[in-house]
Amino acid sequence: MLLPRFTEADDDPVKAARTFVDAVNVSDLDALRQVTCERDRANASSLFLTGGFRLTLERVNETEPMSLTVLATDTRSGSTERVSYPLVQESGEWLVCSA
Repeated sequence: MLLPRFTEADDDPVKAARTFVDAVNVSDLDALRQVTCERDRANASSLFLTGGFRLTLERVNETEPMSLTVLATDTRSGSTERVSYPLVQESGEWLVCSA
């Protein structure tokens, strides 16, 4: 018997945000695509995995409009930048879109 596959992102925006950050930090394109919105899924690698950044999840805004904020650290220079990404719900799952 096959059981449906559920990701951590299925029902909780905070879990989706954590999965996104973890996937970016280890360059796991499969995991990243699972938490990327339909609009951006095909380009997830070029949108989120280029540039040599390490992400730290700072917060998830759970009021409208939903978003997550990360501290992006350039792995070469050590410089940092805060970046926010929208969180959207598609087919009952919380997903991350490009800014």
